[in-house]
Amino acid sequence: MVNATPSSVSMVRAFSAAAATYERYAMVQRQIGDRLLAELALLSPPRRILDVGCGTGVLSRALAERFPSAEVWGIDIAPAMICEARRRTDGPLRLRFEVADLVNFRSEQDWDLVVSNCSLHWIFPIQRAFRPLASLLRPGGAFALAVMLAGTLRELHTARLAVAPDNPPAAQLPILTEITDGLCAAGCRVSRARQDTVVEYAPDAWEVLRRLRATGVTGGPPARGRRPLSPAEIRRLTAYYDAHYRGPNGVCVSYEVGSFWGIRDVA
Repeated sequence: MVNATPSSVSMVRAFSAAAATYERYAMVQRQIGDRLLAELALLSPPRRILDVGCGTGVLSRALAERFPSAEVWGIDIAPAMICEARRRTDGPLRLRFEVADLVNFRSEQDWDLVVSNCSLHWIFPIQRAFRPLASLLRPGGAFALAVMLAGTLRELHTARLAVAPDNPPAAQLPILTEITDGLCAAGCRVSRARQDTVVEYAPDAWEVLRRLRATGVTGGPPARGRRPLSPAEIRRLTAYYDAHYRGPNGVCVSYEVGSFWGIRDVA
């Protein structure tokens, strides 16, 4: 990773620490990735596919199975995630995994399809992602992206501000139009964009925090304040969360997901 910032180092550490547990707890990410994959059913078979922020390679493997003649690369900034992706990949799939940051990634050849599932929102500001992404696509090449948007983990953020109002998250997630506008400015044509709310349930707030840590979500600026919460603040946060967001199925965890499909302009 080139020109690493403190926040990017924190993210690498958090996601690397979660490599062994990620696939067990990333149910929402898997659900979103399955939807992206289903939307590609009518796509002409691509020759070369790039999976940006591939994590442990769940979507990369599914893409390789869906398009068995394609060359599929997965890149991720967390070395342990890439090690886990390689460990979990066997058989005749044409897969390659590399440690790389999209912003600095260079390729001698362009790509027919670039996908990214729940990872681009970790690039700050997210506008830094669009031109590198567009430059990797061949003219007319397709993209399919899923990005967490503002409002994700709203219950957790509300509880955090209730107990530590002087310590808000260090950054905000993007809104839908920031991404559509950014892609268009980078030379991409967005054919479809939509926002959906995905809700997950957990037994209690402590389990919510445990799942977030097990998927590496605690490492980025939207999850971290200017200082770590104290043990007493965390206890108050979980008590607030349980008191305000518990229902028949447990406590709820909301995700706002933006999905984007389109092509790089030919002109």
